This record gives sequence, structure tokens and C-alpha cells, in this order.
Amino acid sequence: MNLIHQELKADLIRFSKKKNRSSKLDSFKYEILILRQYGLSYQKISNWLLSEKSVKTSISNLAYMINHVWEYKSND
Repeated sequence: MNLIHQELKADLIRFSKKKNRSSKLDSFKYEILILRQYGLSYQKISNWLLSEKSVKTSISNLAYMINHVWEYKSND
């Protein structure tokens, strides 16, 4: 029984650690945040990434990165 508890505890610790994977958008973080600060929509930023940087991303992924991962706060 003690062995099971130890294994469960080890699994919980392993799964709770934050994954440090980088996003394809991280390279363009500051450019994206500047465009967002100037009021461009997620759709327009997504189109810009595709046409100028050859990076395809969804609007929801872009919004998630801006609002949660990079924790950007707009002045709205």
C-alpha cells in the first residue's frame, strides 16, 4: 500500500510540473503584442503572421497566447 502511495505521489509531482515547450508564436511575441496594442484584431494578426512570417495559427491559439501565456493586459 505504501508503494502505491509513493508511486501516486511521484506521478502527481511529475504531471503538475509546467511543461516548458515553446510556441511557434514566441519568436514573434513583441511584434504581435505591438499589433494588438494598435488595435488589430486577432484575425488581422493571424493573417499578417501567415502573409509576412509564413506562420499559420488559429485565432483561438493567438488569443490564448496573448491573454493567458503572455498575460497581455489591454488598455480597453
